[in-house]
Amino acid sequence: DLSRQDINIDNAPMRDNLLDITQRAGVKVEWVDNNSGCQETCGRVPTQQLKQDCPEGLCYDEQLVTALQQRLKQPVQADQFLVLHMNGSHGPAYYQRYPKQYEVFKPACNTNEINTCNQETLNNVYDNTVVYSDSVLNGLIETLKQQKNVNTAMIYLSDHGESLGEKGLYLHGTPYAIAPKEQTHIQMLMWANADFYQQHGVQNTCLQNMANQPDISQDNLFHTVLGGLNVKTQVYNAQLDLFNACSQGKA
Repeated sequence: DLSRQDINIDNAPMRDNLLDITQRAGVKVEWVDNNSGCQETCGRVPTQQLKQDCPEGLCYDEQLVTALQQRLKQPVQADQFLVLHMNGSHGPAYYQRYPKQYEVFKPACNTNEINTCNQETLNNVYDNTVVYSDSVLNGLIETLKQQKNVNTAMIYLSDHGESLGEKGLYLHGTPYAIAPKEQTHIQMLMWANADFYQQHGVQNTCLQNMANQPDISQDNLFHTVLGGLNVKTQVYNAQLDLFNACSQGKA
């Protein structure tokens, strides 16, 4: 629940996170991981590590679509909050993030030593990861569209961007105060079915217009998910809930 301005790396691990709060409220929470783990974020909820199920320890993100399909076949009596942790465009092994049929930009940098690649091939391999992530997200949305008579929504949010040699920087992790926009200007998108929009009284055009607002950030995720799940808690801030901001009468 802590904003970027308020975060304290020492006491943050002592606080309940979004998964803890929603699980305590009676929501069925699960973390499905196709990356390097959750850094203890999912330590108190059911988890599955997909990498253990794939040859050579590497799963493409489309395995998350399969995982979602499997879970939606299981009958549940409660709301569900499923976190799908993607590999996405995580470097430096960009060339390992997508199947070869998604290598639409060529030539591509096919090595972990990305500083040895020229700018064109490095840009190409990164763009190929975006093409593949786009396909995976489409697969998730198409799967959710098949759910009938249920309120369904998906939020996709990156944790960071990537530097591809601009100003001599690569990958991510530069301190925020001096980090370039390539590492801090990230993707966020949302999809929901008509039942969700109707239940929450959310105006789709309002959410679309919000894409042009510069102050939307990761700080909104915590409160928007709580609002989408109708979870009531004292740490909820309606002003940071994007659904609330676009509800009828406020948009």
